[in-house]
Amino acid sequence: MMMSEVRVREAEQGDVKAVFALMQEAAPAMHQELHPSITPQALKEFGWGDKQLFRAFLAEEINESGEVKGVVGFALSHHLYSTWEGFSSCLRHLYVAPTHRRHGIGTRLWRAAVRASLDEGCIRCECFVPESNAEGLQYCLKVGKMQDLTASGEIWHLFAIDGETFSTYPHCVKQGRSSVRIRPATGEDFTGVEQLIQYLADYEEMPDGPKLDAKTLRYHAVERNTPWCMCWVAEDIARGGNSSNTGERKSGPIVGYVIYLYLMSFEGCSVYMEDLFVMPSYRGQGIGQSLWSIAIQDGLKNGARRCEFAVLKENTPSIGFYKSKGAIDLTEKKGYHLLRMQHAQMVKFVEKA
Repeated sequence: MMMSEVRVREAEQGDVKAVFALMQEAAPAMHQELHPSITPQALKEFGWGDKQLFRAFLAEEINESGEVKGVVGFALSHHLYSTWEGFSSCLRHLYVAPTHRRHGIGTRLWRAAVRASLDEGCIRCECFVPESNAEGLQYCLKVGKMQDLTASGEIWHLFAIDGETFSTYPHCVKQGRSSVRIRPATGEDFTGVEQLIQYLADYEEMPDGPKLDAKTLRYHAVERNTPWCMCWVAEDIARGGNSSNTGERKSGPIVGYVIYLYLMSFEGCSVYMEDLFVMPSYRGQGIGQSLWSIAIQDGLKNGARRCEFAVLKENTPSIGFYKSKGAIDLTEKKGYHLLRMQHAQMVKFVEKA
């Protein structure tokens, strides 16, 4: 039977019910659950509200008269942020109705999402795919030619903290040493943050190293009208002082930081923690736990249901810390793979259309 014409376009606010219906259909088919917090109203708020957490793309079947017969597929993408490279995107969900597969619709949806990401200035595209979705995993590797970050080279594991552990975590925070103050980052802090990011790169023996300077980090986190990420820092106020010229207090050194943002998936609104780092000489004081708590508390205020983050497999001290606080290794427990498409491959992928 000949298939009708299919049109791919970005979803608009009026498409909320169609997006919700497809998510209800897609989640069980992809061996996942749709969190009860996902409702048409929530999608409207998080997709077209003041803080847009995702973009959706639809595949519509069109009849001979040019009318829409129905929606047969969708793609949902959200933003990520790399303190090394900058703004990136994540194709979180891609689904085509079984009756309309093997016609290239999924690839057209994916290309639409990647094209939109390139237009926004994203430098890479990532996917989080569980092994239970074997068909989707192979599709990403074969069609998108994505690098599997859980199988070779730099091995990354995806972690999450959710449920009661997430909702009660802020009540369990230890106070750090009295000389350290946890506060939102200001413009002048990013030179110190940049130095800590470089320290972290050296610690993880990452050969390429960070490509963002303090000026760029500051713009992304505090100077844009809609920041790409949030940043809090730990300042050692005891090592500050007064300016000899003006008598004004000078900030102490930045000894830790957390950078995070928000995203949307079948699990609902989540906090994605890009980086959490504390200088070794300041560890064991509850500073890291306090910084992590800030991200979680902020998430709870903004409707988040969980916190996600990725950790290098060889970073056993951090993994031990996160697990001791109730985080689950989703790569270990559920076989989640982190896949990546770099900028050059994104451009090639779109040009094949």
